[in-house]
Amino acid sequence: MKERLYYLLIFIMPLCTIHAQENLSKVDYKLGIGGGLMGLGDGLVMSIENEVSYKFTPYISASCFVNLGQGGYIDNAKPLPNQSQGNYFLGGVNLLFSPFKNNKINNFKIGGGAGYYHGSNTYISQWDSKGNYVIDVVNDRNIGFNIVIENDYAINEKFLIGAKLYTNGVRSGANITGALIRLGIML
Repeated sequence: MKERLYYLLIFIMPLCTIHAQENLSKVDYKLGIGGGLMGLGDGLVMSIENEVSYKFTPYISASCFVNLGQGGYIDNAKPLPNQSQGNYFLGGVNLLFSPFKNNKINNFKIGGGAGYYHGSNTYISQWDSKGNYVIDVVNDRNIGFNIVIENDYAINEKFLIGAKLYTNGVRSGANITGALIRLGIML
């Protein structure tokens, strides 16, 4: 009796997986790595992004993302070399439009949405009379508007590769602009 049950399970399991691969998932997860400019474009940062997206139709999709970055710069134009270290957190949601339709192989998307930005800059601001330096920390928190251009290519039924250009802008000048190379999986 047990042998028949095992044979039945062995026969049914491949059929279930074949049927599951016929219907492509509407949800995918992407992990990206890249670089960008922080603040007014004077700080270079390395970025890592996690994104989950959902396809409503072949033309409309939505995504939720978390982007973390770290970097810095040295400004030698000032009397004191101004060494800066910048970190940021950017999270938000986007609504994306596929003008050429998602043909399940290549998906070019343009969109926008709302994002929350929290940036922190640490820098040497001045030297005191004893030769020590003073470190200042500037924190900035804003809600801004995202603009996104991305392209995803399906390697097979399960895996994606792609690129993303993004910017998050607010009136205070605390902007993040960057580019990512991404790998994804359809869930």
